[in-house]
Amino acid sequence: MMKPRWYQDECCDKLLERVAVKGVHPIGAIPTGAGKTIIISMMIEKWLAKNPNKSVIVLSHVKEILEQNHASIEKYLGIDVGLYSAMLNSRDIKNVTVCGIQSVYKRYGEFKNVGLIIIDEVHLVTDENSGMYRKFLAEFNCNFIGLTATPFRTRGYLHQIPNALFTEIAYDLTSSDNFRRLIKEGYLSKLFSKGTSYKMDTKGIAIQAGDFANKQLEKRFNTDEVTEIALDEVVKTGKNYKKWLIFAISIDHAEAITEYLNENNINTAIVHSKMEEDRDVMLDGFRSGFYRAIVNVNVLTTGIDIPDIDLIVMLRPTKSPIIYAQSVGRGLRVAEGKDHCLVLDFANNVATHGPVDDIQVINKGEKKKGEAITKECPKCQCINYAAAPQCIACGYTFPVKVKIQNTASDLDILKKTKKAWANVTLMTVSKHKKTNRPDSIRIDYICGLRRFSDWAAIKSNSGYAAGMAKGVLKKFYDFPEGFDYTVENILEISDKFKKPKRIFVDHTERYPRIEKIDFGEDDE
Repeated sequence: MMKPRWYQDECCDKLLERVAVKGVHPIGAIPTGAGKTIIISMMIEKWLAKNPNKSVIVLSHVKEILEQNHASIEKYLGIDVGLYSAMLNSRDIKNVTVCGIQSVYKRYGEFKNVGLIIIDEVHLVTDENSGMYRKFLAEFNCNFIGLTATPFRTRGYLHQIPNALFTEIAYDLTSSDNFRRLIKEGYLSKLFSKGTSYKMDTKGIAIQAGDFANKQLEKRFNTDEVTEIALDEVVKTGKNYKKWLIFAISIDHAEAITEYLNENNINTAIVHSKMEEDRDVMLDGFRSGFYRAIVNVNVLTTGIDIPDIDLIVMLRPTKSPIIYAQSVGRGLRVAEGKDHCLVLDFANNVATHGPVDDIQVINKGEKKKGEAITKECPKCQCINYAAAPQCIACGYTFPVKVKIQNTASDLDILKKTKKAWANVTLMTVSKHKKTNRPDSIRIDYICGLRRFSDWAAIKSNSGYAAGMAKGVLKKFYDFPEGFDYTVENILEISDKFKKPKRIFVDHTERYPRIEKIDFGEDDE
């Protein structure tokens, strides 16, 4: 039997110590990839040694977790372990039984002499004072233990939210010091996040049920232009990485990403909640290396165990610290030949929530802190703690910032933006073609030795993008009422377009963005 790691022993003993106290329902916070199932197995073994006439239930409601827990616990204990799950076509009850809560919450009477209940991925339990878990747990006169890598919800920490099911976090391995120690000792993979040239701007997106409105996210970001800009960077950066995991907004968005990558010779699979048999086939192909990338929608945030994932691409903005932490946590497992996992975060999730080992959790009623929680290394673009003296990736020493005090808002004296006017010597208008996508208009500005480009997706499936495209084109020509905005019609009159004198370009990010166009009609 494999020798337990120091923290697995500590966590096991602490949770068993606390759960033995009447009315105490403790949580063990264990980072993804740190061997949570081993801790569960150890607790069961030690608890049964003192309570041989009692039985144990391990609860979850994710198919992949049920399968993994059943196989791992059975192997560790060396006994037959029951599996009770309708979706896995099994209703087998033993002294130790792994259960899907959907299958057992109304069948509590089938379980006898239960002395301990362990809930895996406990962050998935609703914080409402009702539901399957609470209905099931209320039928047993015993304490219970929860385990998770993310002991919080959008409303705050699990033991501090209203109607809390748990009483305390008894063992926290997710604290920053412990997290770094696990990486240093080789139990977790190094995890870096790199700044991207394109960043999704969620300003104006409505909030529904605590997160961004999905339909609005899709309307704004599921466009040819955003897909091309982001994935061109993914392909360029990803050439040094073997296994890519990509998070998308919706099924349509995932399909667009998958199609683009396959067109660019990146063998890519897709998984989402509406798939059944094909989902396992795609995952097996990803594990084996047949697929280099896999795009998912709300599927691979929890329970997926593929240690050699070394590139995570976030194309889904989220207000949920759980979704963020569970997503990037897929890259924390160590694997032979894997030095680190890189997170390409186009969705600003790292900047919103903080580093994965120091997530900013706001309890209900508290105000979010105003100061920045991350900063980007100017040398390698790795995202660091705001207070980091040196870059965690390349060792760059950050300059000490001096702030102007007693002003309406603190200003960093050393903070610089890279925005400037560029004189236009030539402007060209052409058709931009893309396989299986509507053609669009490309506008190139030649400014000395540099070229800057803008796109107008006039026939985009996204009404938002098409509307923006019309707004861009109307700067160059006074289109008559009722004009048919097709690529061919626009190209036919493009020689009549007004020629700009100069453009105002934002170079702050690696992908330049044209902010203003000056036709020489007004003084700037």
